Amino acid sequence: MSSVHVLLRGIPRTVVDQSVPVAAQAVTARVHEPVVATSALAVASTVAVAAGAPAVAVQVAVLPTPAGISRAAVVPQPVTRTGVTRSVAVIGRAVVIGAPTVSASSSNESQYSSLSGSTFAGRVNSAPIGNVVVLGAGTYNWSDFTTVVQGVRVGASITRRGLRGAGIDSSILQMVAGSSTRAADVPTAAGTTNQLHQMFFDYDGLRLSDMTLNGTSQGHLYNGLRMHGVAGALLRNLKLTGLGPGNSNIPPGETFAINDYSGSGNAYQDIEIDGQSAGATGFGTNSTSSCTFTDCYAHHNTYSAAFALWQGTGTFNLIRCRSHLNKTGFNLERMGREAIGQSRCTVNIVNPTFGTNVVGGQDIFLGNDQGSTILNIYDPVDRNGSGNPIRVYFPLNEQGNPNIQNRNDVTVRIGGTWSGGSPGVGVYNGGIYASWYLEYFGSGA
Repeated sequence: MSSVHVLLRGIPRTVVDQSVPVAAQAVTARVHEPVVATSALAVASTVAVAAGAPAVAVQVAVLPTPAGISRAAVVPQPVTRTGVTRSVAVIGRAVVIGAPTVSASSSNESQYSSLSGSTFAGRVNSAPIGNVVVLGAGTYNWSDFTTVVQGVRVGASITRRGLRGAGIDSSILQMVAGSSTRAADVPTAAGTTNQLHQMFFDYDGLRLSDMTLNGTSQGHLYNGLRMHGVAGALLRNLKLTGLGPGNSNIPPGETFAINDYSGSGNAYQDIEIDGQSAGATGFGTNSTSSCTFTDCYAHHNTYSAAFALWQGTGTFNLIRCRSHLNKTGFNLERMGREAIGQSRCTVNIVNPTFGTNVVGGQDIFLGNDQGSTILNIYDPVDRNGSGNPIRVYFPLNEQGNPNIQNRNDVTVRIGGTWSGGSPGVGVYNGGIYASWYLEYFGSGA
């Protein structure tokens, strides 16, 4: 009997958790590359790769392990998908899928090395409109916040469909340290917003993948990525480090590593945000509708939240997302504003991991002065260890007005099954209610 698991950048995840007989019966796991799919008895595999799919379907045949198989017996086999080549090998008990080899193989992609321009953004934007620009391994730099677009000042404004790197820690994007001349643009008045951003995107259907976005010291606070009015974006397999240094959980000290502003239907997959103990908010949505976060992880954002959702509409799904050493795990404010004529908003947090918070922090902040958020928490993986409750901060007031959030709109269910995952789509079946998982505190509790 066996189960199939995956190892995703050092994080074990059970993809198929079912017992199967030791016979020719096959089980299937759907996992993101690069991964190692392992089974105590898996010795053979076939790999089917769907065109355009962001994941690799791995069929692992569960058979008795023959004696004498070692790493020396590895025979790589090429597998291709839309210009992406992977090496696949059977190593004893494991099926190993290598990281992709980057190539631009369609009319919708351009090699950065074949483009021209005097700056990083200028070179990218010389590609045909609608193309994704493919970056090779290396570090890509730009200097200062030189461009004003949509009322914000940015370092690199990308007007093409997106960027695809050679892999995390292989393609690195960053502003040259100490190159900013815009320290005077950082606001100081309470409630005013810092409008300095390292990168800016406004292309519908944005694609951004397979790279590291690195923050550098500029002598002042700034934001990371700004997505402005973008619909249908897919960001995946990214790492953001030290991007968006802040010093508060409210403006102007609240900054964002990723700021999805006024977007719709965007999806985030396999993204890690490391605030390096200087970050404010990791993932942020502002006046956005129906987004999905899958296998995303934010940590060491000591001033604000791993995930901060503000004034959203529609349905937000956060699936297998993790928070650790942030002030707040999931910050939900004005998610649904039916009191002012907008629709209600549903937030589904599925299989979350609530890690340790910084001193004075909480797992969830829940405030709404313009309606009541429908919050569903399904099958939490960990509640701060040892079965501790999920701590929900419930303020008396939100934005200076009475908090009218209804606690009856908050539910926890365990033992069921989640299906779905595209932006705004998903359903939880079965399970039982587990209200004892919650512990409310704060002035409004």
